[in-house]
Amino acid sequence: MLGLQSIHVSLVYIMGGLLFCCVLTLCSAYAYHSEGGDTTLAMLSENSVYIAQADVAEVSKQDGGNPVANEVDKVVVEPAGENKVTKKNEVADGSAEEKKVVEKVEKNEIVDDEGEEDDEDEEDENDTENKLGKEMYDAYCARCHGFKGDGKGEASNFTYPRPRDFTSGMFKFRSTPSGEPPTDDDLKLVILRGVPGTSMFGWEGKFSDEDIDALIEYMKSFDEETFELEGESVELGKPPLRSDELIAAGKELFQKAKCWECHGKHGRGDGEKGWQPDFKDDWGNKIWPTNLTYPWELRNGATLEDLHRSIATGLDGTPMASFYDSYSEENRWALSYYLLSIQVWRKLDSILAIEKTDRLPSSPVDDLWNKADYTDLKIEGKKVFGIPFISLITNMRVRGVYTNSHIAIMLEWDDKKPDKGNDGFPPDAVRLQFPSARNLVNIWYWNASDGRAVEFNASGQQINDLIRQERSDIQAVSNYDDGIYRLMFTRPLATGDSNDITFFLNRHIPFSVIAYDGKNNEQGERGAMSAVRYIMLKP
Repeated sequence: MLGLQSIHVSLVYIMGGLLFCCVLTLCSAYAYHSEGGDTTLAMLSENSVYIAQADVAEVSKQDGGNPVANEVDKVVVEPAGENKVTKKNEVADGSAEEKKVVEKVEKNEIVDDEGEEDDEDEEDENDTENKLGKEMYDAYCARCHGFKGDGKGEASNFTYPRPRDFTSGMFKFRSTPSGEPPTDDDLKLVILRGVPGTSMFGWEGKFSDEDIDALIEYMKSFDEETFELEGESVELGKPPLRSDELIAAGKELFQKAKCWECHGKHGRGDGEKGWQPDFKDDWGNKIWPTNLTYPWELRNGATLEDLHRSIATGLDGTPMASFYDSYSEENRWALSYYLLSIQVWRKLDSILAIEKTDRLPSSPVDDLWNKADYTDLKIEGKKVFGIPFISLITNMRVRGVYTNSHIAIMLEWDDKKPDKGNDGFPPDAVRLQFPSARNLVNIWYWNASDGRAVEFNASGQQINDLIRQERSDIQAVSNYDDGIYRLMFTRPLATGDSNDITFFLNRHIPFSVIAYDGKNNEQGERGAMSAVRYIMLKP
C-alpha cells in the first residue's frame, strides 16, 4: 500500500546518485548548396562568371562571332559542375533579375566582383558564427529548451520550473527594467552561473568566450523582434554599510510590501497566496513561492547585489513584480539586507556525532534540541530505477541525542504546505533507513496522515520484498509550524530483534533519508533522497 522500494538497493542507489544527463555530441558542420532550379550568373562565384563568359564567347565564335545575334540567353553550372547553355525561349518567363544578368553576358560585361568578395566574406563570417551558435544550442540546450527555442524539449516534462521559452521575449533574470530584454551580459551570467535549484546548471569554464557569444546570438534569433530593442541595465547604486537599523527597516518593509503573502512571514515560501489555484507563471504553469531562507534555491543569486537586482527589476513572467519605482534605493537596499540576514547556511558534514544526555527531549520543540549538534543532508528528487525530478524539499537537518538506554533522532525540513493525504494528494512522509543484520535494511517510516511510525525491513528490489514488522519499537512525535516540519524518532539502543539496527558506541553507523512532499505527488519510489551519511554515538 505504501509503494516502497527495497532499501537495500536504495542505499546503494543513493550513495551513487542517479545520473540524469543526456550524452550529447557536437553537431557536425554541414555544407549548404542552392537547390530548386537553375542557378543564374548572379548566384555564381567569380570563377564561374569568367567560365560562363568564356563559354559564351566560344559559342559566339562558332556561330559567326556575334554574341548578340546568337540564341544564347544564360549559362548555368549544374551541381556536377557541367556548363549548360540555355536558349532564349527557355527563359522567356524568367525573372527581371535573370534577364538583367543575361543582358550583361550578351554584352560581354564583366561584373565587378571585388566589392562582392568583401560582402561574401562578411556573409561567410556571419554564417560561421550563426552555425557555431546553432551547433552549441542544438548540442547543449535543445534537449530542454527545444530545437525551436519554445521550451518544449524532450526533457521539459521532467523539470521544475519549465525551461525558458526563448520565443516569448520574456526573461526572468535581467538587470534591465521590467518588460525590456536582458543584456548580453545578463544572458551570459545565466549561462555561466546556471539557475540554482533547477535543472539548469552552470557552464562556466566549459566553453570559450567565442562559443558563448555565438550561442547568445543564436538564442536571440528565436525572437528577433524583442531584441531589436537593446536593453539597458537599471542604475542600482552602491550598497550602504550594513547596520542593525538598516536590517530592522528592511524587516518592516517586508511586512509593508506584503512580501509575506507569498513568501510567508518568515520568508520560507509558505505564504497562503502562493497556494491559490491561480498562482501560476505567464505560461500557465503552476509555480511555488521561493524559500528566501535557502540561498541555494535563490535562482537569481543569493548575494546582497543579487537580491537588490531581483527586487528592483522583478522576475518577468511571474507574480514577482518590480519595486524599482515603488520604493527608493535606500529602502530596496534595506530590504536586501534583511533578506540576507534570514538566510540559513548548511553544515554538510558526513558524520553526525551524537552526545549523551541525562534525558531525552519530550518533543521536537524541546529546548534540549537547540544544544544538540546537527548535520545537513542535501536531498534531491529521485525515482528509483526511473527519471529524476525536481523536488520541493532540498535539505534535511538531522540532530540526535542518547541516554543510557534510548536514542532520539530529529529530522527537520522545510515544506511549504503540509499535506495529510485527504485532499487528493498523498500524505507527507519520511523514511529513515539503517542497515541491520542478515543483509536487511531497517526502515523507520512516518507519514502525516496518522502521525504514527512503523518499521519495515527490506532485502530485495521489489515492493513485495518489503516486510512490515509485527512489533515496532520506535515512537514518533511531529510538529509543523511556519513552513517547518520537525519529526522526532525515539527507540531503545538495542531491541533484541535481529531485524533492527543496534546502536553501539563509537561506531560509524550508516543511514540515509527519503522525504516525500505530498503536494508534489511524491510517494513510494518517487521521493527526495539523500546520500549515505553516518551517525556516531560519542562515549
